Amino acid sequence: MGIKIIPKIKRSPLSFNRDLRVKTKRFRSLLIQWARKHGRDFPWRHTSDPFKTLIAEIMLQRTRSHQVAPIFERFVERYPNPSALADAEPNELAEIVYGLGLRFRAQSLRGLARVLTQEYQGKVPLRAEEAIKLPGVGPYAASALNAFLLKRRIPVIDANVARVLGRIFGIGGADWRSAKAEERRAMHEIAWMCVGRANPRTYHYALLDFAATVCAPRSPACPDCPMHRAKICAYCKSRVTFSA
Repeated sequence: MGIKIIPKIKRSPLSFNRDLRVKTKRFRSLLIQWARKHGRDFPWRHTSDPFKTLIAEIMLQRTRSHQVAPIFERFVERYPNPSALADAEPNELAEIVYGLGLRFRAQSLRGLARVLTQEYQGKVPLRAEEAIKLPGVGPYAASALNAFLLKRRIPVIDANVARVLGRIFGIGGADWRSAKAEERRAMHEIAWMCVGRANPRTYHYALLDFAATVCAPRSPACPDCPMHRAKICAYCKSRVTFSA
């Protein structure tokens, strides 16, 4: 998105709308039930190491999870901490991340490691307000560190998450990149309500899996969708027109 801020959640009348609160709770319950049977498995989901979690989130930007998985495993085996990455030989590092398809990432990752080593004593700051100051770290990755490692109730929103929530809750124009300010505010508040008291890591991984395999950008698998069967999806009810 290019804007390095973490929006603050300001409770509006949405938070006190009883029907909406019931719907967000129902959505969360159905989503987690679905993920227990259909959720995906990736190596970064089995670590509580902040450095490895951050590396995964940066690698996953604009790259498919299945493409990232083998590269991530090789990367963290070779560079298990910021110090090792900061001292990486440029050609070797470029060869390891070559499969990600974006040449600039090798230099960017090495630069990040040097900042962590020189300014943060080799530790990754976990609070979103601090993590977002790191080079190459945007609002999504910074929020992910909070949700996945601190279990902080904070929305983690990218274009895929915005598409799902936009469809389910009828927030018009589910294109997160061009959303209006009021749509972004509503999206953040609804996203915050959806996390509820669930484990944020469990909830957000379920949401990402659902966005990738059911609520796809084009040709969503509505007949297989638990939200469709439960009749809680605004998109299926044709209450709002979305652009894929």
